[in-house]
Amino acid sequence: MGLAKVSCFLFAILFLINGGSSTTFTIVNQCNYTVWPGLLSGAGTSPLPTTGFSLNSSESRLISIPAAWSGRIWGRTLCNQDETTGKFTCVTGDCGSNQIECSGAGAIPPATLAEFTLNGDGNLDFYDVSLVDGYNVPMTIVPHGGAIGVGKCNATGCAADLNGVCPEQLKLTVEAGTAAVACKSACEAFGTPEFCCSGAFGTPDTCKPSEYSGFFKKACPTAYSYAYDDGTSTFTCSGADYVITFCPSPSSSEDLKSASPPRLQPDVLNVSDASQRISVALSLGVLAVAVSWLEPKVITIDVSQAQKLLHSGYTFLDVRTVEEFEEGHVDLEKVLNVPYWLYTPQGEEINPNFLKHVSSLCNQTDHLVLGCKSGVRSLYASKVLVSSGFKNVKNMDGGYIAWVDKRFPVKVEHKELKYDEL
Repeated sequence: MGLAKVSCFLFAILFLINGGSSTTFTIVNQCNYTVWPGLLSGAGTSPLPTTGFSLNSSESRLISIPAAWSGRIWGRTLCNQDETTGKFTCVTGDCGSNQIECSGAGAIPPATLAEFTLNGDGNLDFYDVSLVDGYNVPMTIVPHGGAIGVGKCNATGCAADLNGVCPEQLKLTVEAGTAAVACKSACEAFGTPEFCCSGAFGTPDTCKPSEYSGFFKKACPTAYSYAYDDGTSTFTCSGADYVITFCPSPSSSEDLKSASPPRLQPDVLNVSDASQRISVALSLGVLAVAVSWLEPKVITIDVSQAQKLLHSGYTFLDVRTVEEFEEGHVDLEKVLNVPYWLYTPQGEEINPNFLKHVSSLCNQTDHLVLGCKSGVRSLYASKVLVSSGFKNVKNMDGGYIAWVDKRFPVKVEHKELKYDEL
């Protein structure tokens, strides 16, 4: 059988294993130790077949990703399962679930994050590697097979080992005086507004790079180094599959810094899914064109800042469902309700008419504060609006829960809601 026929045969097998889904993630562990990847799906997106698993050194795993999925992937290290209690914990990247599966829980900082929004604005995939929550393991994202001429793709990530050179103030160690096993962000280490881009420092104009974010940026120029470091750190692709690699080869660091398109060399991958494993010699030739697309980032403010803006003329856009809204919402003169996702017989789905409906009610120059139950749905909704040209959008952190906790005015339709009824 010729090489071309072999390649077609292997890709046919991978297609069948993948179930024909729109996107495939291949997660590769090139570290000389075991990594336990964690996976977290964003609000309103379909769940993945797994939320956590073990990946031995030199092992790979293929995962089918639903259309329009958003979420993050990270690596957990130095993990152990207690023989008596069965409790599973990790020194870095732990998700607090006490088991290998993270089951909807995210990474406890510090952790290197691979973040994705698939089939987003313009049907583009948005992706980045973030060090905003610190660093624990080298990681890269390499797209391959993207549509020609549409959202052509860059590799991105942090291939450098930063634990050995982590500033003393940011080191996470198992015992005092020992080597760092992870490197905290300045926000995690110090907790002050200027490092966390919160409070008076909660905008791009007031939150600037620090010497600590500069350490991450110098080592990993294409990765997010702090909350508003978006100009050089977000990339897009269209119709691609992605290879996420822990501890990529040292040459990857130079590939990410150079303007030349990175190329993934042929390798032997041990590919597995939840039900079966196959070992195939999979030759991947990846040419990522050096074109980056910028995903506008959303300004998130706390509930007290939101209240001040709303009393100064901003409109509050509640993106919860109509049922949630009618059960109780902020009591203001200018309040709109356009659900970001809806309940359907198939479950929760993104509202396909969200942008159209908002655009019919608001101009792109209107000043809007978006809110939901906790601030997650409204963050995604804010990204949709900002990406579509809305100029003055802010996301209210904590959502309606935080508004109620502050005892700010609330109401239900046709009835004033008292706090003893909440």
